[in-house]
Parts: sequence; C-alpha cells; structure tokens
Amino acid sequence: MNAPSRTVTCRPAQMGDCTFLADIMLQSMLPSSPRGLFDDLADEVGVHRLEFHEALLRLDANHWGPLDSYLILERAGEPIGAGAAYPSSQPDNRPITPDGVKRLTAHFGLEGDRAKTFLRTYIMTFGAFGSLPHLVHPADYVLEYCALKPGTTGRVFGHLIRAHAERATAFGHRTLGLIALGGNEAAGAAWRSYGAELHSCIGPEAFKHKRPGLERYVMDLPLQDD
Repeated sequence: MNAPSRTVTCRPAQMGDCTFLADIMLQSMLPSSPRGLFDDLADEVGVHRLEFHEALLRLDANHWGPLDSYLILERAGEPIGAGAAYPSSQPDNRPITPDGVKRLTAHFGLEGDRAKTFLRTYIMTFGAFGSLPHLVHPADYVLEYCALKPGTTGRVFGHLIRAHAERATAFGHRTLGLIALGGNEAAGAAWRSYGAELHSCIGPEAFKHKRPGLERYVMDLPLQDD
C-alpha cells in the first residue's frame, strides 16, 4: 500500500469550509489570549464563539476575512490550515462593519433592547469609527486569521504566504502584510523566517488593554524565488 502523500496544496475556500474556518479563526487568536476577538459579541448574543465565527463567514460579515479571501492548506486531501486577507485601503478597517452588525442582528433575531445592547458592545469593542490609526496596516494586502490545525507538523506556512502573494500581485498590490499578536512569539518568528520585515508595533493601550498588542510585518511583492 502506498503511503499517503505529504505534499501540501492550497485551494480557495468554499461555503462548506465555514465550520473548519471558524476554528482556524479561533486558533489564530488563542496563542495570545484566552479571549477571542469576538467573544464579547458572542457572549452578548448567547452563542458559542465558534458559532459566532461561522455566522460571520456565512453572512459575509467577516470584514478582515470574507470567505472568498480564504485559502486553505491541505495535505492528503485533509485541511490543515488556512488564512484570509483584506485590502488595507478599504474605508472601514474594523473587523466587522456596521453593515455586518445589521446582518448579525437579523440572523440572531435580536430586537429592541437586545439589538441596542449588541450595537453598544460592538462600538465599545471596535470603536465608533473605522479609520482609527491603529487599525490601518502599512501593507496593501493584509493576511489575517492565519493558523494551522492543532497537531499539524512541518514548515507549511510558506505555501500559504506564496499563494496569497501570487493572488495579491495579480490584484496589483505591491506589499503583503502579516500580523503577530502580542504574546505569540512563534508567529513573529515564522513571519521573519519567510522574509517578512518588522514594520511597527502597536501596544495594548491602543485597544484599551482589552486585547494584546501586535507586531506588523511587511513583504515586498512580487516575492522573489527562493
């Protein structure tokens, strides 16, 4: 019997991947904090955070990573990781826009005071304005929610970075951005090992100490062959 292939491939995400991607979103946040980016909103609705992540994807409300921006890493036909992306030039750089809040409010059946409380929690969490300086990444095309399935081994992130870099170049972008949340030294080390350069650091005070700070990395496009 032939051994299963160890080759890593990369493909665009589909609607059927939403459950897997909801967990990938969570895995990208956990190394830095036990609280995920959207946990306050999920708590307000009264659902598990993975259900909230999946709703973001299915409702096209995931502004830092719409479903069609995700690329999925596979090995032997099984998904092992993924990462999304967004253009930093968009007018609202919050992870959910007010339009996304409306979709979520309708999806979860929030009305009256519950809808108002949900909106207030959103503003308290992500701010009333979408162009705050600490939300703007210096790169043109920003990778977000990049993570591997727990237990995945091997140096595989390079496949994801290169695939996104090729997509970004085709879109006309000149730089690719990566983020390492505060406390996730492994992510920063990985990005540097693939040739990304540290551009700037944002402290937790920018997020009112509700979330860890972050490091922003930049790579020039197109990538040079190894």
